[in-house]
Parts: sequence; structure tokens; C-alpha cells
Amino acid sequence: LHGEAVAWGLSTELTLSAARLKKGSPEALKFLALRDELNQKFPCPVIPPVPSELWTWALKDKKNADDAVHMVLLSERGTPLVHQAVTWGEFATACSANTPPSSNPA
Repeated sequence: LHGEAVAWGLSTELTLSAARLKKGSPEALKFLALRDELNQKFPCPVIPPVPSELWTWALKDKKNADDAVHMVLLSERGTPLVHQAVTWGEFATACSANTPPSSNPA
């Protein structure tokens, strides 16, 4: 499941990148379209843990210090913003946007 976790993380970073841009801007819409394409091609086969649990794990990542989560976000396609501090609220919102619908059979 490592590859799926990486794809899910990239999807979350695309959601965060779009959220930091003007809502509805061409770049924000591109990021969301890319996120949707990524999610379609690499669906997460499990329901991810709740955002608070993911946040605890993210704080343990080697890139993070001082109780802050840092990610690589985008300002435009192909332009990375390295070591961007992400708030708990931004993280929780992005995680919620990437949670797959329930896989309960109809």
C-alpha cells in the first residue's frame, strides 16, 4: 500500500496548493483537475485514517520540527514551494476532501 499512500499524499498536497490560491483561478482549477485524475488512476484501496491520526504521523516525518508539518506545495504547475508550513486546519480540510466515498455495496 506504500504507492497508494504516496499517491494519496500527493493528492492532499494538490488540494492544499489549490486552497492557497484564489478560489476558481485557472491554476487552482488545474491542481484540482490533476488531483481528480490522480485519484481516478490510483484509487486508495482503503479508507485513510482520520485526519488527527494522520497529523500525528506527519509530525514525525523527518522534514518536520517544532510541532509543525511542512510539505512541498505548488504555486503553479511545475513550480514547487519547498518546506511550506501547513496548519492543522488546512491539513484536516485537505484530508477530508481526499477521503474516498464509502465503499459500502449498494
